[in-house]
Amino acid sequence: REREREREEREEREREREREREREREREREREREDRERSLQREREFNERALEREREERVRERAVNLEQILASKGVLTSRGIYEHMLTIMHIEMKLPGKFNATNTCHYIKNNLQSLSGTSC
Repeated sequence: REREREREEREEREREREREREREREREREREREDRERSLQREREFNERALEREREERVRERAVNLEQILASKGVLTSRGIYEHMLTIMHIEMKLPGKFNATNTCHYIKNNLQSLSGTSC
């Protein structure tokens, strides 16, 4: 009877140790899952920052390209804007021949006095 009780106690201690080992394995698996999650989160954040930098770079490139295009068309200066307006007026009034800013100004001055505020 005493042996049986000791055997049961040993078995119970062994079962308890096994449960403790299982709990430790579960904690270890949980730590590994958390580590993987943190690693994935860091990777996602890194990729998001890289994408944002890439978007910003594309926006800067587009802005530079747009500025170069506008500068080449003379639209970034007051003279360029004025000439652009005269070009549009030349087209809208269906003036003959190629565009000439001076001729367009003279045409406006001589034929369209109703356009107040236009001076060349």
